[in-house]
Amino acid sequence: MSQYDQAEKFGKSIIHHGPFNNRIYVMKYHQDDHPGLISQLEDLARQKKYSKIFLKVPSTFFSDIQAMGYRVEAMIPEYYQGRENMMFMSKFLRPEREIDPEAEEIKKNLDLALVKRQSASKKLPESPFECLLELSDEHTEAMAQLYKLVFPSYPFPIYDPDYLQQTMRENHRYFGIYQDGILIALASCEIYKDAQAVEMTDFATHFDYRGKGTASFLLNKMEIEMREAGMKLFYTIARAASPGMNITFSRNGYRYGGCLIQNTNISGRIESMNVWFKRA
Repeated sequence: MSQYDQAEKFGKSIIHHGPFNNRIYVMKYHQDDHPGLISQLEDLARQKKYSKIFLKVPSTFFSDIQAMGYRVEAMIPEYYQGRENMMFMSKFLRPEREIDPEAEEIKKNLDLALVKRQSASKKLPESPFECLLELSDEHTEAMAQLYKLVFPSYPFPIYDPDYLQQTMRENHRYFGIYQDGILIALASCEIYKDAQAVEMTDFATHFDYRGKGTASFLLNKMEIEMREAGMKLFYTIARAASPGMNITFSRNGYRYGGCLIQNTNISGRIESMNVWFKRA
């Protein structure tokens, strides 16, 4: 049995759930399942003893879902085709899950990122690296090895080359940086064509190359490619405890959308995540 949480369809909606993240994540909330889906999720959460239900929903459903005891943790304006807002709404089923013991440190990281936005450079210098390219099936072994090196745990099975190939065939495009013939950094674009939105995610940099701007160079390349692909909205869900990635997105013109408390099993534990967004 896989250690990872599983994605499955509930009606026309798609959920991701399991003990690894100890939560239910509604990745796609379909209007035809509203409002009955909520009670089904809560039944599943009680059965599995999950401590959080986490929804990604159009703002149309805000009032109904709020009345059922859910609260907005983050929001991205004009997410759906440049028109309707998207909200991350959550219900905490255990009191300890809704309090992050590192809240003070997280606030310091956010404040630092927001300050860095004000001193952002308008133009990225020319890349000093050997090669920055879009990755394909032939790169997945190296990709999996780098992810395994960087992340002690991750919410999806990115250590598996077969999984990476599967996501390439579905809705992911990966970009990487090579130096001296070695993959030293990579990231992915998770594309939602129906919304014309894309999540900039799965950033990883080899420890020996940290502090050299790899994430910014990757992000710049990804934004260029996604604009050409017709995306209208870029966003990310970044580790709130990691000052580096929050600074990277803030410096590159992304706006803060909110914090998802104790949301994701990453780097060996469940952590809070910050949402950042930017118009294409």
